[in-house]
Amino acid sequence: MRACVRGGGLLVLLGLAAGCGGGPSPVKVSGVLTVKGQPAEGVSVSFQPEDAGGKQAYANTAADGSFELTTTDPKDGALPGSYRVVVTFHQPYEVEAGASGMKAMMGGQAPPKKAAKAKYAIPPQYGDFAKTPLKQTVPAGGPVKIDIP
Repeated sequence: MRACVRGGGLLVLLGLAAGCGGGPSPVKVSGVLTVKGQPAEGVSVSFQPEDAGGKQAYANTAADGSFELTTTDPKDGALPGSYRVVVTFHQPYEVEAGASGMKAMMGGQAPPKKAAKAKYAIPPQYGDFAKTPLKQTVPAGGPVKIDIP
């Protein structure tokens, strides 16, 4: 009897383990982001889930504006569901080479060089989950095309 209970307990544990982690898998999602019709490089694209239990997927755009979303593993895509798309761009700034440049990067006294004129003017609402007008459903049924006017 005791062996039967142990064996039965083992079967229950194996059954529970088989059911764990069986949630949906990411679906490959790629696309192109343009600003005023032009490819936008170095822009952060974030798919923020509207559904409970969803996970954020994100990417940075390449020189041609293309992106491939990542949820857990690089370029694995996004989980099926509804998303709000948040788009942000932070203009990089230059610092002087050498010790003074290092001080600027570390918060020291030397100021950074003037930032170049911003490449893109992305309206602030696109960077705010509550205000972004961009929505997307995954699976997308093809490449996602996002154009910021």
